[in-house]
Amino acid sequence: MARILLYNGELGFLTRGYMGAHGGYSYSSTEEILGHLVQNAPSDGFSVVELVFHSGVPGQVTLLDADCISGFTAASAVGRVINGSGMENFWRTLGQYVRPGGVLSLNACSIAEGRAGAHLLQYLSRLIGSGKRVCGGLGDQTSGVYEYNNPSLMRGYPYYF
Repeated sequence: MARILLYNGELGFLTRGYMGAHGGYSYSSTEEILGHLVQNAPSDGFSVVELVFHSGVPGQVTLLDADCISGFTAASAVGRVINGSGMENFWRTLGQYVRPGGVLSLNACSIAEGRAGAHLLQYLSRLIGSGKRVCGGLGDQTSGVYEYNNPSLMRGYPYYF
């Protein structure tokens, strides 16, 4: 399984140390995420692209875009999506590095909870391309993960798909 782990540089010291020890790559902007994908991608893409970051808000991803402008992708309970500069293009480009049948995993607290979380996963699933899955954390601990294309709790996340 070709897998890449990308973690936000603002995570706590112990978390960053753990992620780095497991081959993860630190990022602070969307530009850095795409840079790591380009540098490390196998010719047929990754089976799993995992983004680890803080959230705690169902349906909301907050990232800095390529110009270090505070951009974000959010979905309200009724599915209204708001984007900062360049965010939609970021998700489409990221999707090019996920192979067919692969997974984009949003490892962030509560991001996939409720209707807002489901709308976000549906939205991102459309952006990254058909035949790929998007999943995200259901609670404070991301051992329970909801996949948009397979709405069930996965066991052993994030290591078994």
